[in-house]
Formats: sequence, C-alpha cells, structure tokens
Amino acid sequence: MNCKDIEALIPAYALDALSPEDEQAVERHLDECSWCSGQARILRDAASTLSLAVDQEPPHPRVLTGVKKRIAADEAAAETSTERPPGRFRRRPLSVIGAFVYAGALMALLLLGGVLAFTLRTSGQMDNLHEANAGLTQQVTDLQQHNSALSDELNSLMHHNSEMGERVTMLHQESSEVNADVDELVSGNEALYEQVDALADSGKEMMNVLRTQQSIVYMLTLPGTHVLKLESDSGAAQGNLMMNLDQRWCVFVATGLHTPPHNHQYNVWLRRDRHEYLVAVLAIDEMGWGQVLIVPEMPMAEYHWVGVSVEPAEDASLQGRRGDLVLWGEISLADPLYPGIPRAGSR
Repeated sequence: MNCKDIEALIPAYALDALSPEDEQAVERHLDECSWCSGQARILRDAASTLSLAVDQEPPHPRVLTGVKKRIAADEAAAETSTERPPGRFRRRPLSVIGAFVYAGALMALLLLGGVLAFTLRTSGQMDNLHEANAGLTQQVTDLQQHNSALSDELNSLMHHNSEMGERVTMLHQESSEVNADVDELVSGNEALYEQVDALADSGKEMMNVLRTQQSIVYMLTLPGTHVLKLESDSGAAQGNLMMNLDQRWCVFVATGLHTPPHNHQYNVWLRRDRHEYLVAVLAIDEMGWGQVLIVPEMPMAEYHWVGVSVEPAEDASLQGRRGDLVLWGEISLADPLYPGIPRAGSR
C-alpha cells in the first residue's frame, strides 16, 4: 500500500475498527513511513480525548427503562434457550443510541483527522513559506548591505572625482601662468631679436665703415692716387673724392652735410659723355659725416664730373638727377695726390 491508501485507513485504525489483516498492513507501513506514523499518532491521541469533548449527562428515564427491559428479556431468553450449535455466534446488536454515538464519534474522528491532516499540511507549507521568507529576508539584507557598499564606493568615487576636478583646475591655473610666462619670454625674445637685428644692421654699417676706411688707407698707398676737393654753395659742406684713374673704384668722403628731409637721401653721380649715372647713396651720421665706396662700371679715367644731390628715396636711377646739387667738381687728370690737391671745376 502507498501513503494514499494508508491515509484512508488511519482513522479506522485509530478507533481499532480494522480487520487484523488491514491492521497488520497499516502497522507495517507505519514502521517505514514517518509521515503516516505521525498522522496515526495524532488521530489516536484525538480518539482518546474525544470522550472528553462531550458533557457527561445521565440518559433519559424512558431510554434507561427501555434498556433495562431489553437486558431482562435477553437474560430470560438465554436461560430458556437450548445449547447453540457449534460454530454459531450471535453478536449482540447495538442499541440505537450506541449506534448513533459510534457513528457520530467515527464521523467526528474522520473530520478531526481531516482537519488535523490539513492543518499538518498547512503547517508544513507555512514552515516552508517561513523558510522561504527567511531566505528572502536574508537576500534583502544582503542586497541592502551590497547597496550600502555600492553607495559608499559611489561616494568615494564622487569625492575622488571632486579631488580630480580641483587638480584639473589647479593645472589649468598653472598652465595659464606658464602660458603667461611663455608669452613674456616670447615678447622678450622678440625684443632680443629686434636688438640683434639692430646690432646686425649696426654691424653691417660698421663693416661698411671699416671697409671704407681700409679702402681709404689702401687708396692712399697706391701710386698715382688723386684727391679731388668738391665745391659747394655752403661753406659748411665739404667733400673729397680719392681716386686712382687706373682703378674701377674710388672713395668719397663728405662732412658738414645737413640731415636730408623725410624720405630723401644723398645720391652720388658720375658723368660721362653728357650722361649722369647714379653710382652710390651717401649715408651721413648726426654729425653730418659720411663716406662711401664707389665702384662704377668703367674705370675712373672714363668719367669727367662728380656730383652729390638730394633726391627722393625712390629709385632715382630710373628718373635721373632732379634735385639740387650740394657738392660737385670736375675730375682732373693733371694733379697727383702729392704735392698738391687739384681744385674742382664748373658744374
């Protein structure tokens, strides 16, 4: 038998109402099944206390009188009856009240057993639910702890991000300061470049002056060198042309010249066959002193006149001389550097 068959027999087993075969089968199953054994034990305890569930009252007088008469009639019939044949047994029938009481007790026991079985199953389910709820509660507690740890980690990350933001701000400020220093250095370098350029220009001017001085010294050492003193309308302005008629270069030196007007300059001209050629630009200092090395296309013996004029700063070689002369002179071939200096001729 399985548990379902045994559960149907347990109420009768608790009231000792089973046949010996069924009782043995139920007991064998109860020895092996703890669940059915527990139900049987509960129903037996309920059957033993069932008589206490109803108040004990004396029977009704009419019922008691009828029972007494029935008992007396049975005793009289037993005395007058012959010996019963072997193998015959007559069970004494139950009274009506006893039958009803037995049936009511059986029904109450069955109902109680069903209620107890339902209660046990419900109790087991409730225990399972309590265990499930305990597991869920533990999971909720674990999740809350995990969320708390995540919240702490998030707060730590936010604090770290705040520190990183402050560091980035500091780096921006330091970068701004570095950029300002770099700009200052660039400005200083630009000023240095300007000074270097000015020094380079000054160095070029000094080199030109040095070359002119060297040319003057060299010119003075050459045999056949002549010096021509130029004329002027102003007694302050003076000019000397040192030349060697066999050479294709000469040196012009002037002093006492005024600073030319804005965007104007001193141009040096040489004349040959009625044509004038711009051969040099004479730069003067604040003292009115200037010197320039002249390198014409032809030897100096091919030219017969020299002059200095004030011209606009644009390319005067294309326009020719237009300004007034401040110094001029005729190139003479007769007088050498020594013993005398030849004088200038006409314009």
